[in-house]
Amino acid sequence: MTGRRQHKPVPDEAPFKAYVGNLPLDLVPGDLDSLFADYAVIEAKMMRDYENDRFKGFAYIEFRTREDLERALTLNGV
Repeated sequence: MTGRRQHKPVPDEAPFKAYVGNLPLDLVPGDLDSLFADYAVIEAKMMRDYENDRFKGFAYIEFRTREDLERALTLNGV
């Protein structure tokens, strides 16, 4: 076992969502918007801790098109 996650295939139909992890804990919504400014984003949901409302370092991004999701996936590891 290599320890790497298996990637799910890109869906053919909406919703076109991606998990985005390893984000800085001091990231604010405007930073996330800037990171994905070149993509057609429908929604960016930054996950927060329910107890202290701190950002947990990951988000879920929903893209308008399959193509935008595929382009965003090329950022993996950047």
